[in-house]
Amino acid sequence: MTAIIAILIVLSAITAFNFVLVLAMARRLRRLAAELAQRSQRRQYPPLPVGAQVPPFALVATTGARFSTTELVGEPSVVGFFASQCRSCREQVPDFLATVAALPDPGQSLAVIVGDAQAGSDLVAALQPTVRVVVEAEQRGLAALLHVSTFPAFYQLDKDRKVVDTGHSVKSLGSAAHPAHV
Repeated sequence: MTAIIAILIVLSAITAFNFVLVLAMARRLRRLAAELAQRSQRRQYPPLPVGAQVPPFALVATTGARFSTTELVGEPSVVGFFASQCRSCREQVPDFLATVAALPDPGQSLAVIVGDAQAGSDLVAALQPTVRVVVEAEQRGLAALLHVSTFPAFYQLDKDRKVVDTGHSVKSLGSAAHPAHV
């Protein structure tokens, strides 16, 4: 009988200790969730509004070619932002390429891959034959300049580099992105 009581006391102590650990973990998780929410709110920027001029930039494409904002003037274009480890970004690639291919000069459009270059190598391979591709290690460069905070993100630009529309799906862009209306 004493052995059973001793076992029950030990099991009760272990259970109490386990309960304290679970409470401590729950408290820590709540604190981390609050920090994460606070960080994500700080990093989110409103996209450039419709009618805004794209700020000047100079980039180097994955091919090594340099280009700048001035090269986007003259024809409508679409700028797509893809995260290297984003599944929904990969799902948008065929629609992005179809939309860009329908423009008067597909080479005017640009794809920016944010994140690890190696993880985004399949995106580069899929996009590079049709558009200029830039890989940015972090959300700085053009992604920060155009206030991109979530992926995928798309900007439709007119021939004067003004924002015509923005969205998280190529299909959500206005009719000017489609060939019959350009």
